[in-house]
Formats: sequence, C-alpha cells, structure tokens
Amino acid sequence: MKKYLTAIALMGLLASCTQSGRYSISGKFDDFTGDSIYLQDNSMNVLASVFSTDGSFTFTGDSAQVPRLAIVSSFPIKSAENGEPGPICAFILEAGKLNMIHKSDDLYVMQGTRANSGYAQFQEALSEYNENATSETAQHINDIIADGLRDNTDNYFGLFCLENLFDMDDIESARTLLDMFPENVQKSDEWISLDRTVSSIGKFAEGNPYEPFSQEDKDGIVINTADITDPAVNRYVLIDFWASWCGPCMSELPYLKAAYEKYSSKGFQIIGVAVSDEYDPWQAAVNDNGMNWIQLKDNDDSVARQYAIRSIPTNFLIDCSTGLIVAKNLRRDNLEATLSPLFAD
Repeated sequence: MKKYLTAIALMGLLASCTQSGRYSISGKFDDFTGDSIYLQDNSMNVLASVFSTDGSFTFTGDSAQVPRLAIVSSFPIKSAENGEPGPICAFILEAGKLNMIHKSDDLYVMQGTRANSGYAQFQEALSEYNENATSETAQHINDIIADGLRDNTDNYFGLFCLENLFDMDDIESARTLLDMFPENVQKSDEWISLDRTVSSIGKFAEGNPYEPFSQEDKDGIVINTADITDPAVNRYVLIDFWASWCGPCMSELPYLKAAYEKYSSKGFQIIGVAVSDEYDPWQAAVNDNGMNWIQLKDNDDSVARQYAIRSIPTNFLIDCSTGLIVAKNLRRDNLEATLSPLFAD
C-alpha cells in the first residue's frame, strides 16, 4: 500500500473536498412490469418511491452532506420474499445529476459523478468476474480498486477502495489514507467503522498487550483466557479465530494439530475461537477433526469485533510471561518455524 502514498497525497491536496446542493437521479428499467420505483439506503430502508408505468423515474432531494451507498430498484427489497423479482442499481448517493445506465443483462450502473463512475467501473469488472472467474478478471478488479484509491481520496469511492485494499499489516499507511478524506466522507458510517477497525488492529499489533476475554467452551463452561495465559500455566498461547464453514481455516488444521501435539507438553496451548458459526457444525468440526485444544464459541462475535477480525483464519501468538503479542497470522509451516526456537530449550 505504501507505494501509492506519495501520489495519493498529492491528489488529496489538489482535490476539492466538499459537496453540497441537491441530487437528481433519473433512469429507466427495461422490461419493467411493476408500478413503482424505489430509492432505498444500503440497509434496504425505503427513502422515496415514485409511480411508474414504463420503468422510468426521477428522484430529487437535498443532498446529504454525508455520501452513502444506496439502491434504486423496481421493488422494495425488504419485502421481497423470493430473491430479487426485478432489476436493481447500486450506487453512491451524493450531490449531483446522476443518470442510470443499462450496461448488460441485469447490470445497471449510475453515472454523473467521479465517485459513481469509479463505482460503476468496479461493478462492471465484478460482473465480468462472476461470469468468468479467472486470475485475469480477479486482477482486473484489484487494479480498479488500487487505481480508484489513488484517484479518489476526495470522495466516497476512494473510501470503498481503501476498505477493499486494506492491508492489516500496514496500519500506518491505512491511517494516513483515512485522514486524507474530506470531512463529509469522514462523517460516513463506513469511514467511522474503518477508522475504528484501523485503531483496533493497531492496538493488537505485534509487541502490544493482548486483551483477555471470556466465552463458553463446547461444554458450556465459561473460560477466561487470562487463566490460560497465566505464565504459571503456559509459556505461549495461540489464539486462533476460525469457523467450521471456512475452507482456509480447515486447511490449517494439520499444522495446528502437529504444533499442539509437539509442544503442548512444553507449555504451548491453543485457544480456538469460532466466529459466526452455528453450534452443531462447530461441535461436529471440533469432534470429527480431533481439535483437542481449548475451543470457545464467540456467540455474538463480540470477541471478533474486539480484535477487529476482518477475515479468518486469523491468529495471535501470546508470550505468557509478558502478556504481549509476539506474532500474528502464523500459517502452515510458519507456525512450526516460529514455535521451534521458542521451545528449543
């Protein structure tokens, strides 16, 4: 991410930072069969609706100073019972004259502002990837996100790109980029959420103290991790966030099992924390795969939020003598390579 910083910083200085005024959104859904068009926020709440006989629509209103994702649809999505009975168009609601364009099949995009043009380009690339999932189409998406971040630090699409490009190991750059966005973007829910995530991830960087937590194990007994990381009990503890539905998590099991079998008698312990998992699949995965270390279920995902977990598997190695995080995201052979010298004595 750092290689983008110099160019991005210059773009941010030159960019205009505020938007004001009104929005005007117009367009037409082809093959329209309903009777109304709906403007909805990203939580699917209806903001406005207009009667339509042919799929055409116009929405106008005072622009919220804070941009946000929104949807125009031919049906109220919250009340849809069987999937999506009609076309939709996702876009960025902000000041300006916006025009919806039918690109291909069911893909509608919004044009009229730089933020929406960038977001439309991303949607087209994603549609291409969904139809033809290759390394080339995946790289095309990554390139759009990287370029979008470089060129849009003055608008909401840049924030969208930052969130998708975000590197957990580069907190300093992420903080620099976040602070470059204008005041109206910084008031958005997405900016606030990403700001909290960056702050939390920074708090759990290597060399910082870990934070104990309590959750129930598979027998319903509440376990406080402070009891496990007590230096009188263990020397090193690996806190491993995972889920039974997560393929990459399950592929790490042979390495976790090998480490546990080799070092558990020397003061090594693993605390598995199941994230967004159903009880029965979680229990089955633990039992069927011989995951004999401590297993906790993060019932409300509060621990995952506390540790700012953005993806799984994610793990933290704790030195019990100091309570500090000494390594993160030890995958496959890196786990053994890290533990071996620690237990060499």
